Amino acid sequence: MTLSPHRRITGVICLCAGLLVIPAYARFPQLSGVLIPLSLIAGAWLITGAGMAVAITTALLAGLASDRSGTWVSAGFYPALAISAGVLAVFLLARRFRQRIQATRDARWAPRRGIDRRRIDSQGEDE
Repeated sequence: MTLSPHRRITGVICLCAGLLVIPAYARFPQLSGVLIPLSLIAGAWLITGAGMAVAITTALLAGLASDRSGTWVSAGFYPALAISAGVLAVFLLARRFRQRIQATRDARWAPRRGIDRRRIDSQGEDE
């Protein structure tokens, strides 16, 4: 998969917004605690296009930042983000697994299907 330069530039803008702009102009620290991770996640995905890597990293970092006795961001948002990113990672893994199994099955059955077609073609010529 090739990524367009416009997509990568948009990702860099999201990363810069998450690292520079949002913390500098954040009047509400809890809101910036939500916007910064979301902009970094979006920027990383736009730059790399690797949904699995972004999902696993997000799940791990959000899980580590979770704190039950903290604010609503660290007690509610980060665990929800970690769980949703974990579910996304499991979904992507299952989808890749099914695709690999189907490709293996198709490769294994391809010669057999070719033989069956040749038999059918040769039987049709005999008649």
